[in-house]
Amino acid sequence: MKKIIAISKKVKAGKPNIRLKFSPLIIILWLCIPHFSYSQVNTTGKNAKTQGKKIHTQLMQFSGVVVDKRTLQPIPFTAIVIKTSNYGTVCDNKGYFSFVAQPLDTIEFAAVGYKMNTYLVIPDTTADRYALIHLMERDTAALKTVTVYPWPAKDEFKDAFLNLNLHDLNMERARRNLALAQQKANLTGIPMDGEANYMYAMQEENNKIYDAGQLPLMNILNPFAWGKFIQALQNGSLNIQ
Repeated sequence: MKKIIAISKKVKAGKPNIRLKFSPLIIILWLCIPHFSYSQVNTTGKNAKTQGKKIHTQLMQFSGVVVDKRTLQPIPFTAIVIKTSNYGTVCDNKGYFSFVAQPLDTIEFAAVGYKMNTYLVIPDTTADRYALIHLMERDTAALKTVTVYPWPAKDEFKDAFLNLNLHDLNMERARRNLALAQQKANLTGIPMDGEANYMYAMQEENNKIYDAGQLPLMNILNPFAWGKFIQALQNGSLNIQ
């Protein structure tokens, strides 16, 4: 028994008793290694996807005036849209616009009576302002001549033209003319009202004040009166009573 116990002690003493001691710094480094490698993979993947493409986060003030290409007159209320984001604005009554955009944005201009699909690409610049004068060309459309008739069909127009009675139209026109003459004759016999009597009295008073305090005017030496007299003799409209 002593020999067996001694052998077992020797065997146990022959195996080294290894105990690992982990410090907190080693544990933290061990936990961070997988996350660091994953982030490296993600960043390399993103760089591979965005390689050759510029991502602009810079904003600039984009301003300008939209004018007619031929007359150089401003085009009011032109619609301006950024194709990439569908944001935009409308020009004022003088064709001026101003809004926020980014470099390399595609700008579309649209106005009634002008050619559509006019685009402009903002250049890649580091400036915070960009201004321009945009020219637009008129879009004229020649329409066919349209003759409008009050009849829905040509046959009805033909019947109305053949059945037209011009004598009735002439008689109706004559009746209207005679009615106007009768109204004029009736107006000549109507006495003056209060306003007309007042105007006549005021005119007589003004005539009296014109030569008050002096001798009345003698038209025998008035050349204008002699001209009217000679003209009346030539026309035969002189009425001597």
